[in-house]
Amino acid sequence: MADRHDRPGVYAVVMLAGIAVLLALPPAVTSDARRPSGPTPNRTVVETPALANGGPSSGISSRSTEASQHPGLTPGSGGQWYNASTPGGPVSRWGAAVTYDPVEGYLVLFGGLDAQNRPLGDTWTLRGGTWTELCSGTSSAPHCSPAPEPRYEVPATFDVHDGYVVIYGGVGGTNTEPVPLNDTWSFHDGSWSNVTRGVSPGRVFGGPFGALAYDSHDGYVLLFTVYQTTWSFRNGTWTSIPATVHPTTSSDFTLFDDPSDGYDVLFGGFDGVANPVSVTYAYSAGRWAVLNESVHPSARLDALATYDADGGFGVLFGGFSGTTTFHDTWSFTNGTWFNITPSASPDSRLLTTEYLGFDSSDHTLALVASNGPPSIASMYFWRFVEPMHATITASRGTVDVNHDLGLQVDVSGGAGPFAYSFGGLPPGCPTDNVSALDCAPGLPGAYVITVRVNASYQESDAAETFVLVVPALEVAASANWSAVTVGMAVSFFANFTGGTSPVFVTWSFGDGTTSSWPTASHRYTSPGWYVARVTVADSDGSSANASLRIEVSGPLATIVTIAPNVTDAGTPVTFSALLTGGTPPYLVQWIFGDGRIGFGATVVHVYLAPQLYPVVAAVSDAGGAVEFPNITVEVNPAIQVIAKPNTTATFVGVPVRFLALAVGGTGSHYLTWLFGDGGSSALPDPSYTYVAPGLEKVNLTVTDEAGITTSVDFTINVTARPPPPSPSPSQPVSGHAPKSGTAWPLWLPILGGAVAGSTVAVALWAVRRRVRSGAP
Repeated sequence: MADRHDRPGVYAVVMLAGIAVLLALPPAVTSDARRPSGPTPNRTVVETPALANGGPSSGISSRSTEASQHPGLTPGSGGQWYNASTPGGPVSRWGAAVTYDPVEGYLVLFGGLDAQNRPLGDTWTLRGGTWTELCSGTSSAPHCSPAPEPRYEVPATFDVHDGYVVIYGGVGGTNTEPVPLNDTWSFHDGSWSNVTRGVSPGRVFGGPFGALAYDSHDGYVLLFTVYQTTWSFRNGTWTSIPATVHPTTSSDFTLFDDPSDGYDVLFGGFDGVANPVSVTYAYSAGRWAVLNESVHPSARLDALATYDADGGFGVLFGGFSGTTTFHDTWSFTNGTWFNITPSASPDSRLLTTEYLGFDSSDHTLALVASNGPPSIASMYFWRFVEPMHATITASRGTVDVNHDLGLQVDVSGGAGPFAYSFGGLPPGCPTDNVSALDCAPGLPGAYVITVRVNASYQESDAAETFVLVVPALEVAASANWSAVTVGMAVSFFANFTGGTSPVFVTWSFGDGTTSSWPTASHRYTSPGWYVARVTVADSDGSSANASLRIEVSGPLATIVTIAPNVTDAGTPVTFSALLTGGTPPYLVQWIFGDGRIGFGATVVHVYLAPQLYPVVAAVSDAGGAVEFPNITVEVNPAIQVIAKPNTTATFVGVPVRFLALAVGGTGSHYLTWLFGDGGSSALPDPSYTYVAPGLEKVNLTVTDEAGITTSVDFTINVTARPPPPSPSPSQPVSGHAPKSGTAWPLWLPILGGAVAGSTVAVALWAVRRRVRSGAP
């Protein structure tokens, strides 16, 4: 470790001496009897289970629902580093304890090793780029006493559960006799408190041999040590976590909390033989696991990492390979690393970086570092700023002229304070440098309002919104009828313009009744003249009104006729209405009883299903009179026909027998057979002999007494080949079933059963009808 970060040679002596003291000390008493007394180069390690492709295993689960690469974090576009250093502040040092206190809103710095390799005990805060010294290490000021003894390599973090900064251990003593420490201190409201009690994790100092991070998923401070032991700190008490597997990294690793993914992340450091590694581990609920990433930072130690609460991802910066100092920047989300190194970064000469953390006061990442060995270096302060995005929102998309309008500008990313420049504002709105602007637009119109936001580090973004400033509220009243008959429905319409939504409407119809609908329907019960008035009021308190007159007259008389009133389904029926009285023009609407309607004094309608239908004629006139005369239509079932030949393939001279069954319709059925070769019959069951071969199309037409017809078609294939010998029709052969084409098969009873089963809600008329030729 003598060349670690090119620190002064005396640091190597101090560190080697410190390690010797550390390894000579007995391990701390813990509940984990298997914990080794110290790191050894040839120790046997247990490999942790891998998380394939960045996914969780071994009980570690990711709560992130982000895509594999979050928006805005493509390589090189994840943000920008800015040098925010100001004169004054702590002297150059390395190994100080630095962390952010989100309750107080400042960074806290304690101790470190100065240019003469002496441990320091001063305490500083950094707020808004300004350093303030709280305690020099020797002061007796009340808020600085007590304070931790001077030390360096101090791990520190903010304990969210307990609400204070916590530091543990570090290296004290002198430059010739370093002493590893194992005390615990809290810093709250500008004061230090020694909270050492009970069991402790042993003598651990930050950077090389231990790292702290708050575990937001499990709700405690997490410590991982060079002993490869895991500890939690909560309510002021250290507790050993006896993990069965653990990272194999021995020292100089980086640890940070990743609340989006639901685990803590440990990266890099030395392996057991002083080689830098690039392995990433995840910790949750007492379990460690390896994350297998195809892309990751190169092997390094002492990198700085934290969680960006605004961006929702981890950020890692820099580190040391043993020969090279890095100044690249990486993001970590959903178990995946992304190189987001911007064009400008802290100088690679920052050899003794101290801290990287999220500063919620100005929504940036704060980097506190020294740019070289303490003997020649000075303290630097850098900010990492996410890409800035501005939005502007109007309190109302539509506003009345001379009424209040609010504009709110919100900014994500960037670093405050911000400067706001507005454009496109309506007359009456000032262009103040504020994020929340209130005004009263003085002129109607459509306005595209813009704002440009400039941030502290040359970031800039613009946004726009649309606002419609409307004229004063106005209303006009109208109705679909100005003259109606008693009982007739009148539709009233309130047509308003201007005003700010919502607009409320109230109708008064002049007969003591009201309505609150913009379009209202009303029926007058007595003849006379009525004044209907409408009043509108918008959400700003503006109001307007309008009125109209309605004349209500006497009744209307109607006589309806229907022809025919008894018919078949599918037969056109003519409906007629004879209107007298009332005020022309008339309006007739027919409600046919089958779910359909028609309009006009005379209409034709076809019913599709048999039923007794009640028909209503809704009649009205220009005076508003309404009548509803009704009549009944009887509709019989439509004709249903099943016709079959005894065969569809026959020979010349061999008779074919046909059978037809018909049901439904009105009255008797009249049958007409057309056999395709010019022959015909009116019988229900004719027998027909073809005299020439051919493919004959047979048609059966059935007509009932209402004149409704239906037909059935099929084809008979007639061939010239003579049929095989068969018994004479007058000499049936007993004991043998009839052959196909020569006798009735079993389809006849099946056909009859099909007709009987397919006819619903009507009687089966299986009796042969008289034909027009008139058998008695």
